[in-house]
Amino acid sequence: MVMNTSFLMYGLATAAPEIDANQVVISQFSVSPSMGRIFIDGVPIGSPPLKSFTLSAGAHDLRIESDCHQTHDERLLLPTGQEHSLHFTLKPLLVPVSVHAENQSKQPVTTDVYIDDIHFGSTPLDAQIPICSRKIHLERRIDTEVERVEGELNLSTEDNAPIFMMIGSPERQIEETYASSQVEESQILLSIGYQQSHHV
Repeated sequence: MVMNTSFLMYGLATAAPEIDANQVVISQFSVSPSMGRIFIDGVPIGSPPLKSFTLSAGAHDLRIESDCHQTHDERLLLPTGQEHSLHFTLKPLLVPVSVHAENQSKQPVTTDVYIDDIHFGSTPLDAQIPICSRKIHLERRIDTEVERVEGELNLSTEDNAPIFMMIGSPERQIEETYASSQVEESQILLSIGYQQSHHV
């Protein structure tokens, strides 16, 4: 690989040297999102965005690495006599995560799950989420009230342990337990009434 790095010094564009017939100008090199490490023919050339630089004409192997995204590999074919503007979009690196919500009695409850303020579904949730996600919060609406609990994420490419989060105040737990007992009592009374009506 032949590359003129005079344009890249201190991240400032300088006056372009004369380009011979076997070189091409890369006028713009950008990556979305603007992060990662760029390699051309195995040589690290910096992080995006890059200022103008030159390459020898022909084929080159491009690699863009990012801790938060899938590695991007591509074969570039750069003909002579043209100025090239290159742009690449990285795909997020996803990892499996399991999220569960519990009340004060360790009983499972249904809540909405938000990862970095994006709604991913309801608990219990099994989903593929970006590895560099930083925040999780659960919400559930009861009548006119909204209960919310927040947490921090530190994910890895290894197996991530299931996430269990507790939601609801002790007072709310008492109300839920009472409501549940009322439902059970009503079911018992209905059952007794049904049995008595069939023994008359």
